[in-house]
Amino acid sequence: MTIDILMNTQIICEMIEKNQMEKFLPILEHLKCFDMEYLLDEKHIAKLYELLMHNRKKEECKEFSIFLDRNRVGSIKRMNQNLFDAQNERLQNVIKNESADMKAILYHQALFHREEHLLAIGETEALRIIASEEDLYRVLTVLGLDIDDLHEFTEYIRNVYQTICFDDNIENSMKKLTAGFMVRRHEILYHLYCIHKEIPEILEKHGLLANQAMGDKMSIRCSPERDRSIVANLLTKEADNNQKIKCELHTKMETIGSQKPDRIYFCASVPKGIRLNGKDLSGRIYVYKITEHT
Repeated sequence: MTIDILMNTQIICEMIEKNQMEKFLPILEHLKCFDMEYLLDEKHIAKLYELLMHNRKKEECKEFSIFLDRNRVGSIKRMNQNLFDAQNERLQNVIKNESADMKAILYHQALFHREEHLLAIGETEALRIIASEEDLYRVLTVLGLDIDDLHEFTEYIRNVYQTICFDDNIENSMKKLTAGFMVRRHEILYHLYCIHKEIPEILEKHGLLANQAMGDKMSIRCSPERDRSIVANLLTKEADNNQKIKCELHTKMETIGSQKPDRIYFCASVPKGIRLNGKDLSGRIYVYKITEHT
C-alpha cells in the first residue's frame, strides 16, 4: 500500500511559528514504515525554508529540514503547485460525504472510500485530515480494510500499531481464526486500536492492575483466561533466560452463530527485565495470538 499525503506549506509554517513541530514530527516518523508519496505546494515554500533556517538550532526544525532534503527508499517527495491543487480538489471531493466515525466505518459500513489512500496534514473533523499521531492511528486503522492478503495485513498491523509488540507467529495464529481472517478483519483492526490506545491510558491512570480489573476497564469485551493449565501450556510465551510472558488477557470478538468468539491474547505490560531475542520488552504490550478460542 502506497499512502499519499498532502502537506500544505502554510500550515507547516504556522506550526513552526507556534512551536508546534513536536506534534508534527511523530507523524513523519511513524510513516517511515510505509511506501509514501509526499506532495507539497509551492505557495509558501520560500517562507518555509526561511523559517527552518531561522530556527535551525531547534531539533524539530533540524529534523524536518533533513526530511525535506533527503529521500529514502520507498518515499517520494514532490513540490508542484498544479499537482497539489488537483490532488487537494480530489481530496475535498472524497471527504465530502465520508464518515469521520472510525467504529461506524469498521462495524456498520459507514461511507469511507477505503481504496483511496490520500491523506493531508491539517485540522478538521475529516478522518483523512491529520493533526496528530493519534489522528494517524485512526485513519490507518480504517485503511487496513483495503488489505485482503493475510501476509500483507500482518506486516501492515505491525507498522500501524507501533506501541504493540507482536509475536513472530502472529500471522500463523490468524490462519486459525474460526470465522476466518476476512470476516474478522474489521474487528482485529478495531481491537488492536483499542488495545494500543486504552491499555497505556489505564496503566497511566491506575498503575498495573490485576488482569480482571484491567479487562473491566477496556471499552471492548476483555477478560483473563480462567483455566490455569491453558495459560501455562498455550498462552505463555517463552522469553530469554527461561523467563515467561503470560498472555492470558484476551479481547473477545462478536459471537457468530454457535461458534465461540475469536480472540486476541495479549500481555498488557511485560514484566521488567524480560528480554526476547535480546530485546528488552519491559512495559511493552505483547500480542501473542489473534486466533480461535483456546
